[in-house]
Amino acid sequence: AEASQLLHLRCRAERSEELLATGKNALLREVSAAQQEQKKAAEAARAEYKIHMQSKERMAHAAAELRAQLRDAESRLTCNSAKREAESRVECLLRDSEELRQRTKE
Repeated sequence: AEASQLLHLRCRAERSEELLATGKNALLREVSAAQQEQKKAAEAARAEYKIHMQSKERMAHAAAELRAQLRDAESRLTCNSAKREAESRVECLLRDSEELRQRTKE
């Protein structure tokens, strides 16, 4: 009876070891799957961040380009304004000169 009981306990122990090994393998598969998911999520986050930074760089470049265009436009406006002012002065000088000529003729 004792031998039978020992055999029964040995069988149960072997079965427990098999179940433990099966459980351990299942747990390892789950851990591996979770690690893969984590890796994919990290890769996706890096890709999103890269896209965000590229977009940010493009926007910064576009803003710099717009600022340069604005400076050019302001410069042209200043030049045009100065040109109109100079033309107006020249016209005044021409009128004054013409008036002086008329007076000197008289």
